[in-house]
Amino acid sequence: TIAMRALDEVLKLQTDSGLFPTFIHNTKQTLSFGNSAISIGAMGDSFYEYLLKIWLQGGKKESKYREMYDKAIDGIMDKLIFMS
Repeated sequence: TIAMRALDEVLKLQTDSGLFPTFIHNTKQTLSFGNSAISIGAMGDSFYEYLLKIWLQGGKKESKYREMYDKAIDGIMDKLIFMS
C-alpha cells in the first residue's frame, strides 16, 4: 500500500539510536529529518507503537518492523529514560 511504502522510505533514514525526530522533511525526491526533537510523548509515540502494530497485524512476517521497534525501545531506554 501507499502508506507502507511511505513508512519504508522513512525507515531508510536509519539512526544509531533507533529514534526518529518528530518531523520528517519531504522534497518528493528525498526525505530528511526536519528537526532534532525526539519524543515518546505528544507527536512522537504513535510512530513507535505503529512499528509493533504493523508487525503483529502482518502475522509477524515482516521482521524489519519488529527489529526497528526493538531498536527504538533500546534507544528510549538508553537516551530518554533517566532516574532522578
